[in-house]
Amino acid sequence: MLMMKKIFYFVVIIGFFTSCNYLDVVPDNVATLDNAFADRNNTERFLFTCYSYLPDAINLTQNIGFYAGDELWDIDYNEDGNAGRNGIMGGQSWRIGRGEQNSNNPYCNAWDGSNGSKPYYQAIRNCNIFLGNVDKPKDLSAFDKLRWIAETKFLKAYFHYELLRMYGPIPILDVNLEVSASPDVVKVYREPVDTVVAYIVGLIDEALPDLPPSIANEGSELGRITQSIALAVKAQVLVLAASPLFNGNPDYSNTIDSKGRHLFSTSNEIFKWQTATVALKAAIDAAENNGVSLYYFTDKKAITDSTRITMNIRGSVTSFWGSEIIWGFTNNISIGGYNDLVYNAFQAWALPKLGSRTNYYGSFGAPTMRTVEQFYSSNGVPIDEDNDWIANGWYANRFSLSVAGSEDRFYIKAGAEVPYLHLNREPRFYADLVFDRSLLFTSNDKNDKNLREIKMLAGQISGRTGSTNYSVTGYYPKKLFSYKTEVTDVGGGAVNATFARMTFPRIRLGDLYLLYAEALNEANSAPTAEVYNYVDRIRTRAGLSGVIESWELHSNEPSKPLTQAGMREIIHTERLIELAYEGFRFWDLRRWKEAQVWLNKPIRGWNTKGIDNQTFYQVSTIHTRIHSFTTKDYLWPISSSSIDVNKNLTQSPYWE
Repeated sequence: MLMMKKIFYFVVIIGFFTSCNYLDVVPDNVATLDNAFADRNNTERFLFTCYSYLPDAINLTQNIGFYAGDELWDIDYNEDGNAGRNGIMGGQSWRIGRGEQNSNNPYCNAWDGSNGSKPYYQAIRNCNIFLGNVDKPKDLSAFDKLRWIAETKFLKAYFHYELLRMYGPIPILDVNLEVSASPDVVKVYREPVDTVVAYIVGLIDEALPDLPPSIANEGSELGRITQSIALAVKAQVLVLAASPLFNGNPDYSNTIDSKGRHLFSTSNEIFKWQTATVALKAAIDAAENNGVSLYYFTDKKAITDSTRITMNIRGSVTSFWGSEIIWGFTNNISIGGYNDLVYNAFQAWALPKLGSRTNYYGSFGAPTMRTVEQFYSSNGVPIDEDNDWIANGWYANRFSLSVAGSEDRFYIKAGAEVPYLHLNREPRFYADLVFDRSLLFTSNDKNDKNLREIKMLAGQISGRTGSTNYSVTGYYPKKLFSYKTEVTDVGGGAVNATFARMTFPRIRLGDLYLLYAEALNEANSAPTAEVYNYVDRIRTRAGLSGVIESWELHSNEPSKPLTQAGMREIIHTERLIELAYEGFRFWDLRRWKEAQVWLNKPIRGWNTKGIDNQTFYQVSTIHTRIHSFTTKDYLWPISSSSIDVNKNLTQSPYWE
């Protein structure tokens, strides 16, 4: 009964969040502010309108990080030669990933709200309308009024934050301009990054006292803003401000607006990292005090530790409001819906069970070879510096074939011929990825002694059978697939699928732990014990030894964790692994100023047309970026038409 109540109320809220506009809810369709704020119910609907502009965290077209970088890739039907399917399936963000961003008609244009992005300035204007009219309803309690004002202030801050990380310096819309405002007033300026950061943090600080510490009524309010969410976002904003992209970036030292103001800080200021550490510790403490903890799989099934560790990782992302989630997005999932990333792993699992190909499943979101290689060895260090991998020739021959032994039986079919790349890897590798001859644990399995084998060679049940419905790289993101999903064959080529409800995290505790370790490492001249502590919490959950022990025993650079620079590299890699396929990699590479290192490399995968091991396991270049990622690509361009209308706006650096 409780679960049914949760489902019912959530659908109601999401209905408002995704489709409701106050113009739709005023009596008699009379669109006036007096009607929109006539009573508590209409006012609450307007609040939900403000919420509706939040990007859908697991929607491929709204979570820009999925496709705008190099983490997941899709089929280009033009390149694939399928005349029946034209264009690119990955959407506007994928065009950014391919190197097609431009200033004439920018992709994911959040400034104007076009080409695959929600209109964040419109969202901010609606927040301002709410704040200016929330006094009108006479039946709104003082408690609800304060809370709703606080939620709206947070949302207003968050939309500014989304714009900040795309564009850097942006206009601040603290109040809506009057219709009668003069042209000079309307033509706003971009504000310096530090000014924008201070404004966002100030708004969040104003909101914090009147936000609830946690959600008391989970049946109807999960997903609404809490103090823990607000503190976590505040910390993220301060980390962005302290990171190399915005903190004394020499590439922007001469970026000056028409007022003569520097739009970016001109010196690297360590105190910004120190400020971020304080904010991160406050966010972690608030989350933990409200019951948030690293997710551990507690199902009582008779499974081995090997499988249980991989379930720790999968569950941290796919459990329904699991213990690790600070801010999450929940949705019911059904065939034909939008959750294509889930469908990928679902297809790889369902097809061997059904024994036949269906027409339900797409080709979206294939992990790239680069991200496959980034996972650690079973010793918990990078494969290119693992002493065993080097001495045994596994790294040099990582694309050559070997035979999976009994030690791999919980991850790979014993005796299967697979590349060295798939052997002797850390548990997160096997938790995150579906690949040929890998094994998949689901709720149908009473134990892990006879798990389902995935077969992905061309012509096989989970492999390429045409120009659609296959993984373009030969991998699927298992991490995004709930093990509780069920599928049955109902005959006639039809299936009955029951997708488990999942909560995709916007922010989870593991993210904050690694941000805290990063900020601490940058704020001090050498790593402290607390840096190792928070990284090792993540590694312990992943079944790995601590950083110092792993590098000392297994790396050809045993002293790397002892220096700030060495630990920086380790923390960056740890984030790329722990948060893989969650949309973080793209944003992290940008704020670290490492995007030019990685995003100009070709996208690679296996030869999915291969019908046997010798032809399938050939590394193939799937795509070479159309235009190189250069300094200008770190920030979005403002559309040329907006610049033409408002001459006070300075175009983003290097886009002139």
